[in-house]
Amino acid sequence: MEKWKNLVWVITLIWLAACKEEENLPRPTLLLGTWNLNEQSIEQVTISSGDNSLTFSEEEFIQYLAIAGEDVNVDDLRIFPENATFTFEEDQNYQIEDPSNTENIAGTWGLSQDESQLTLQLADQPLVFDILSLSDNQMQTRFSLSQVEEGIRFEIDFILNFVK
Repeated sequence: MEKWKNLVWVITLIWLAACKEEENLPRPTLLLGTWNLNEQSIEQVTISSGDNSLTFSEEEFIQYLAIAGEDVNVDDLRIFPENATFTFEEDQNYQIEDPSNTENIAGTWGLSQDESQLTLQLADQPLVFDILSLSDNQMQTRFSLSQVEEGIRFEIDFILNFVK
């Protein structure tokens, strides 16, 4: 029985050391490599006009669009293709690959000074992602899209989950 207790302590110490080592890696180092977009969803949608605004969850927004006469499903509301991969290189270049399309998106990436935001430079327009969590094999980000159509403002917050 004593051997099992010692084994458990040894395993616990190894695990704690590994976790501490991972936590000490700088975010730019953790970001490097190829990330698979595992899941994307809408956290919330806010529609506003003048002093009036409505806030929806993803499911409520789809229902709202259906009532408005739009034939939309969840897949139509994604900003990146399913199974897209994001590769971040040490020289701060990135590439987004769509497995169903031969055209890829490429540019440069950077982190904010406090390393809480990831910016992908896309042509002349930056895409800014809030980094919600980042480890050596998982990353969760939030991307906010704001658009005005015919005096109505749509603000959509996406949550993107990545795995290495």
